[in-house]
Amino acid sequence: MREPPAATDRHHLLSARLNELNQLDETLVEIIPPALSGWCVFRSDAGRYWATRKSFGDADEAAGVWRTVDADDPEALARLIAEQEHRAGPAS
Repeated sequence: MREPPAATDRHHLLSARLNELNQLDETLVEIIPPALSGWCVFRSDAGRYWATRKSFGDADEAAGVWRTVDADDPEALARLIAEQEHRAGPAS
């Protein structure tokens, strides 16, 4: 049984998006150090790179660190994450 064209188009678009995400994951793994695994990193539909902390408490907020950062490219995002990790100190 053949799928209607609309379903085929959706599958093609989903497949393309998954391929893009896989490539993104490989890029981010190369740029974001494994030591920063306390962050969830993703790319928005608008093409911005985002990272949000997996754990964020009152002490983090009081220290003035950010829960979420965003950047135009993975390299800039890695710099922002490193900056926030430095600001948070060893207890974070």
